[in-house]
Amino acid sequence: MKRRKVLQYMVVGAAGVTLWPACKVAETKSFDGLDLSTDQIDLLDQFVTAILPADGLPIETPESRLDFVVTMLRDCTSPDERRQFENGVKEFQEYIRNNFQKPFGNLSQTDQETAFIHLHEEEGISENLKTFYSRSRAWSIQHFTTSSYFLNTYTDFQFVPGHFYGCVAI
Repeated sequence: MKRRKVLQYMVVGAAGVTLWPACKVAETKSFDGLDLSTDQIDLLDQFVTAILPADGLPIETPESRLDFVVTMLRDCTSPDERRQFENGVKEFQEYIRNNFQKPFGNLSQTDQETAFIHLHEEEGISENLKTFYSRSRAWSIQHFTTSSYFLNTYTDFQFVPGHFYGCVAI
């Protein structure tokens, strides 16, 4: 009788160990300190990717563009600017929903350009949208221009310590 119970526990334990990886919940990144929903984080990710698409370029950075923008937002802005940015994301989400009836990621290239033109004109848009657009654009460009790909390909950047010329005629 005890052997049957032991075998039963072993089978249940082996099945549990086998099925454990399938029970993992998808990991979602935590953006502490930001008052943005998951949909708004996805919109921000699609927006900063659409600002400066880097498809096919061998850009290697320690963090994704979204992580860079969120880090800059959290660490380099005041609480008032952060609130303006968050409200700008919400207003941009409403603008996309009202004018295109689709999520930003499903828009065609021309519709995305229309949205960018609307934000770039700066007439008739709120300060929140201006802050959202200008900060997102600046941080996306900064993320690209500080990558090793850009520094090595487009500038004559030399990583530390640089060259040492031991014998130089004076």
